[in-house]
Amino acid sequence: HNGERIPAPELLDRFKARPEIARLIKGGQTAEYSAHVVPEGGLNALSQLTGNGILLAGDAAGFSMNIGITVRGMEYALASGVLAGQAVIAAKESGDYSEAGLAGYKKLLDESFVMQDFKNFSAAPDVLETPRFFNYYPKMMGDMMRDIYHIPADGPKQRLYPTMKQHLGFKDMLAMGKDMWKVRKI
Repeated sequence: HNGERIPAPELLDRFKARPEIARLIKGGQTAEYSAHVVPEGGLNALSQLTGNGILLAGDAAGFSMNIGITVRGMEYALASGVLAGQAVIAAKESGDYSEAGLAGYKKLLDESFVMQDFKNFSAAPDVLETPRFFNYYPKMMGDMMRDIYHIPADGPKQRLYPTMKQHLGFKDMLAMGKDMWKVRKI
């Protein structure tokens, strides 16, 4: 209030101290504290986007995407908001806010980069289910880089290929090949 900027943790503490909230949480303990969960289901997890008198855009519609190296969503929120606005203007002009009257929203989305991206990256959730991407590969790369940049105290440095080869056995390379075959889809 009065233009005062309140840090988020303090704002949450003030909210929890309100009498109508404090009585509900009295004696409770914080189990987890975080912002919000990013929807990661991709194309197959998108919500129904329209209904009678309603459109879903941005995060509410599930327009967030984890493609492994980045989580994207802000551009989808902005674009879907603009397209939702255009669909609402068209519905207002026709006086029809029913699901059928708002169907232009889906058409606008399908023609935009939003749905094109979701279709292009539809395999990402399945590919990212591979645990090696989050445990084996980061450790292997860290260990390999440690050994590549290690300066031995007692003798010459080992050549690059044998240094890398000690981290990559035949089974490792076969598994990596299979994983990379999956990655080609995203």
